[in-house]
Amino acid sequence: MESTSSHISVSRIFEMSDQLQFADLSGDVNPLHVDVNEARRLLYGQPVVHGIHGVLWALEQCPNLPIKWTLSNLEVEFLAPIFLNEKVELVCDQDKNRLHKITLKSNGSVVTKLSFQVLRGDQTVLLWSGGEESPHQECKVLGFENLGNAKGQLYLSLPSKQYTTMFPRLSGTAHSYPIATLLASTRLVGMECPGWNSLYNGLRLSFQRDCAGHDSVLNYEVTKRYASMPLLKIGIAGSHFDGEITCSERPAPAVQPSYSDIKEQFGGTAFDGQKALVVGGGRGLGEVMAKLFAANGGDVVITYAAGKDDAERVAAEIRQGSRTAHAIHLDVLKPFTLCDEGVVQNITHCFYFASPRIVLEQDKTFNDQAFANYGCYYVEGLERLINGLVTDRDAELIVYYPSTVFIEEPQKGFAEYTAAKADGEAMGEALMQRHRNIKFTASRLPRMRTDQTTGLTPVKSEEPVQFLATDLSKCMR
Repeated sequence: MESTSSHISVSRIFEMSDQLQFADLSGDVNPLHVDVNEARRLLYGQPVVHGIHGVLWALEQCPNLPIKWTLSNLEVEFLAPIFLNEKVELVCDQDKNRLHKITLKSNGSVVTKLSFQVLRGDQTVLLWSGGEESPHQECKVLGFENLGNAKGQLYLSLPSKQYTTMFPRLSGTAHSYPIATLLASTRLVGMECPGWNSLYNGLRLSFQRDCAGHDSVLNYEVTKRYASMPLLKIGIAGSHFDGEITCSERPAPAVQPSYSDIKEQFGGTAFDGQKALVVGGGRGLGEVMAKLFAANGGDVVITYAAGKDDAERVAAEIRQGSRTAHAIHLDVLKPFTLCDEGVVQNITHCFYFASPRIVLEQDKTFNDQAFANYGCYYVEGLERLINGLVTDRDAELIVYYPSTVFIEEPQKGFAEYTAAKADGEAMGEALMQRHRNIKFTASRLPRMRTDQTTGLTPVKSEEPVQFLATDLSKCMR
């Protein structure tokens, strides 16, 4: 840690154990934060750190605060998610008006910005003592008709044991009433309104100086719902505070067509007696391709790195349609060791849909770290897998690689993704030169409707079945 009288820079990595602790402290157990399998199907494809968790950590690290203090006002913007197991950097400054400004960065991009002012402990009365119990409630799913006029109240709570364990410095110096209010705000968004389908975007809070006689209630009411975007404004107030929360209605996961529907519309016998390894076939484009191949007479082996339940669901759906389907674990970032397993013997096709989460980059400069991460999947993982599959093999292997039309039609914010996909195409060509029994096909696909392309702002996305059915016809032996 490096610090001066007005500046501090520190970093940390949030892990799932931290998430579960914070969920117990705050009562916000929204699956976006604590359920690995469910979060895979949601907006970011993986769990994200509670925004208020990041705020409290920032307050914990902030220098130049009095021995005893309380929040006077606070403004927070949650600009991008903080992911687990990724380094988060904190930079804190204080201006001449004693306004504390903190920025959190991850992967080179700003994810959270907050500014606040405090009062010394001798300027306020520290008499509030809130509930000690860990708050628990069901995660609500508010429908369209209920969100516009939603209102109610939550009780403030600050379980001292969990709080002291997670934030030892904060719990010993900061007045507890504002902290309990912050914790109630994340429970409001994640569990109450909007609840299940929610994202916390920002917060503004002001506290009155006299902190005596607080009750333990946060009142809330939706004050505005935008027609052009899934954005809400929620007014909040208590006995000695008022403020406003900005949050979004998170889009529901994309659901792909059923195997029976695909078979009815695109079924055939072109791949009778053939077997495909569908890498990443548990959801999205991989799920559609696995169903298409089976619907045309082929057997499929669906791989998953984390989403076992999704892969087994797709395999079971295909088996119900009287085709052979297996689900197996495969992490393309690790050495390929499946060649001796019976289910991957006699593979005729490999459909390669392995991918990390595709992120729209906000910075104008090229993000080398993001580019390297994409390359681990699209280039190095592809090479590792194909080299493993063709070891001691003479029969032809048809490899399908989903690339992107962004190579021909560049899109702002996707330079790193596009460059890595182009490198993957080049790797495929190199593999064909290295192994004469490989037929490599790269298809530059348009933006299609999957969990990867689902966003808060509607973007035109094509239905994937017709496109992939056409590509599949190019993969016949």
